[in-house]
Amino acid sequence: MDEVAGEVGARPSLLWLFFTDYQLFKRILWGPVSAYQYRLVGPGKWAGARGAIFTQFGRLVKLSLTAVAGAAAAYYVHVRDPAAIPTLLSKLRPQTA
Repeated sequence: MDEVAGEVGARPSLLWLFFTDYQLFKRILWGPVSAYQYRLVGPGKWAGARGAIFTQFGRLVKLSLTAVAGAAAAYYVHVRDPAAIPTLLSKLRPQTA
């Protein structure tokens, strides 16, 4: 991916980032590879790319916690009252146009 980004001119220079934005340099060097880092410079440059790089881990954790909590809640309801989920599903009616 770096080779293609380098040919297009969208690959950020790590040396330039080291001297101009050290915090971003650390995130790109030791963080996960994401498409956001190729939106920092060159064609398709996005002003929100730096912020997205800094918040990507938090968004991933938030998503995974939400999914686990939802599954845990459904399991808890099922264990406490096994008839609760089938009863709720039987009361659902399909929408009519």
